[in-house]
Amino acid sequence: MLIVAQPRSASTSLLYTMAEILKIKPINGLMRVKKAAGYSELQRLHRIIGERTKETIKNCIQSKNKIYRLHLLPIEKHLKILDKIDDNFILLLRDPEKTLESYMKYCKSLQNNSKLRTICLKDLYDFHNKWVEFAINKKNILIVHFSGLIQNERLFLRRIADHLGHDGGIKALKKLNMSKDK
Repeated sequence: MLIVAQPRSASTSLLYTMAEILKIKPINGLMRVKKAAGYSELQRLHRIIGERTKETIKNCIQSKNKIYRLHLLPIEKHLKILDKIDDNFILLLRDPEKTLESYMKYCKSLQNNSKLRTICLKDLYDFHNKWVEFAINKKNILIVHFSGLIQNERLFLRRIADHLGHDGGIKALKKLNMSKDK
């Protein structure tokens, strides 16, 4: 099972929450194999972003006892691989402007360099828009927006569990202590 996530979209929290609900092992990113063309600022900010092999992508999606979270770049190679896989996966996206704001809270190089901010924002828009364009009409990809997930956690967690074909986790979801329930 796989969550493809835009950086700074609460994907690590979603990964561990879904692992608890589905009673499976979470795998939080994999080290990159090699640097991909483009997305220079995202790759600089995240060591785990880069080009993935067909085997890695396929193994992540088709795993039934683990759930993976990857910041998978929407490069041609990755999209061609995914186009040939029918297994369901999750695409977690966030507004690029909000993502940049999140980066700015901890990344001094972005705080102090408007050129890097511009490059980063372009990378984020490209990441977001290419994924939306690829996924919009694909039934095996559930697009989840950060803002929706934050506004209605239970609804989206249920949709994700259903999409991944894991109805056994619904009982765990009912017991889960959600932030809005407190």
